[in-house]
Amino acid sequence: MEKSYGTVIFKKGTILYILDNKKFDDFNYYDSTKQPLIFCVCHPSEGNILCKYVHYIKLKKDIKLLFLIEGTERARIQSFLKFATNEYNIKNNNKILNLCKRDLNNNNLDGFITSIDNTDKLEIGLISSNKNYKHYKTTILQCDWMDSIRISKNIIKQKYWGQLYKVVLPIQIHLNKRYKKMIKKYIKYENKIGYISNNVFSIMIKDNNIQIKYYDENIDVINIKWYDDEPYRLL
Repeated sequence: MEKSYGTVIFKKGTILYILDNKKFDDFNYYDSTKQPLIFCVCHPSEGNILCKYVHYIKLKKDIKLLFLIEGTERARIQSFLKFATNEYNIKNNNKILNLCKRDLNNNNLDGFITSIDNTDKLEIGLISSNKNYKHYKTTILQCDWMDSIRISKNIIKQKYWGQLYKVVLPIQIHLNKRYKKMIKKYIKYENKIGYISNNVFSIMIKDNNIQIKYYDENIDVINIKWYDDEPYRLL
């Protein structure tokens, strides 16, 4: 499965963020039977900023995430989840999440990374397990960042990420070679319009410390199916 799309690896000890209106203890974040996956972001500005709390979770091991991005359209990142699940929002659909978790486990993957509702923001779906992460701390969310704005046709005030939250990046990206053209196109469009490093995806694909590798061989794309209007087929 991973060679059909790609993988993104985050290092042990990395802090990810969960934005929610409930305290961490009010959820079943370690019980995969009740909460098959948890959803995190690499910076709170890419989550639901109307939430009250930001929960910090610390990775207990290196985690390997399936790269579930279909493509890009200008600055937007197109998620593959709609095709894989036949749903736009899967977070409260445990039936779909359990199919997802089963395939990820069968392929030795810890979760997936994709875009949020086809915007320019990224989200991580991580399998619920105390082997993958632990709760580090919870604080009241403070929006100390400022998104980029266009002041005039030629002048753009770039995004200010703030001082309270660190932007979290992976240590390795390994993709199907069909994504090479997509990433070059995305960087070219950003440079053209002047929105440079306005989101985590942009920083991730341009960070000099992160080497993006591509599988050289021609690999047929496996169609992921995480819904069951017909009998479920293991990948």
